[in-house]
Amino acid sequence: MAERKIPPDFRIHLNQWNAGTSAPPVTPEAYSEMMGNYWLAVGYADLFWPDFQLVDGLILRPGLDAGSIDAWRAQLTEPAAIEQMLNHIHISDIHMNALSEGEVTVESCIYLGEVLAEMYAAKLALQFPDRPCEVEFYRPDDFDDIIGYQITFWQRS
Repeated sequence: MAERKIPPDFRIHLNQWNAGTSAPPVTPEAYSEMMGNYWLAVGYADLFWPDFQLVDGLILRPGLDAGSIDAWRAQLTEPAAIEQMLNHIHISDIHMNALSEGEVTVESCIYLGEVLAEMYAAKLALQFPDRPCEVEFYRPDDFDDIIGYQITFWQRS
C-alpha cells in the first residue's frame, strides 16, 4: 500500500500555524491535540471504528431504526443492495455544517474516504470473520462534487 499523504489544503492550514516563526510545522497529531477534545475523540472513535450490528442477516451501521430497515427491505430485494443503501455515508456529512461553511474540500473527502474504507474493512473482517464484506469508497465522476464522495459496505454473496 502506498504511503497516505496529508491533503495539500490541510498541509497549508497546518503550515499557517507556525508561519513567521522558527518552530517546525504542526503535525496532524499535534493539531488534533490542540484543537480537539475528548468528547470529539469518543465520537470519532464510534464513527471510525463502529460496533456494527447483525440484524436479520444484514450487517449494518449502529443506530439504524427498524422503520428505516423495513422501508428499504420493502423497496429493494437483494440483501447486498439493502446493506449498501443503509450503510452509506456521505463523507461531507461527517460534520454537519462544514459544507455550508466551506470547510470541506475534495482533497479532505478523498483522504477521509480512503481512511474510513481501510478502517471499515479491517473492523468488518475482525467482527464478522465468517461474513466477508465489500467496502467501497465511491468517487463521483465529477471530481468537484463534494457531496458525491461516499463510503458504504455490504456482504459478499
